[in-house]
Amino acid sequence: MNIIGRDVPDDAPLLDSGLDSLGAVEFKNSIESVCGMDMPSTLVFDYPTVNAIVSYLTPLLQVEIEKVTTVEKLCAETMLDGNTSEEQTEYEHKHELVGVVGSSSRTSRDALQN
Repeated sequence: MNIIGRDVPDDAPLLDSGLDSLGAVEFKNSIESVCGMDMPSTLVFDYPTVNAIVSYLTPLLQVEIEKVTTVEKLCAETMLDGNTSEEQTEYEHKHELVGVVGSSSRTSRDALQN
């Protein structure tokens, strides 16, 4: 796997292979961005190899996949029968689904001075 600009064996400690503390933070941030989940700031120190990180992430990602599958299944059931199932209502109460919409604008200084 290419993490530090060159291939690193999956079982080699990343810090011993040339990854520094700044690189560890950038690597953690990249994983957060791809996975959409917060990672511990000590990720590379707690899980020093690619294999260890994969072992840590696999069950976390499996839980997220199961959540998405449950929501998709409940939405499909509702669309097919037109009714809201008790399971779906319970899920929605436990996991409030929120949408965030934002807007902003910027006006030039010249327009404000007139």
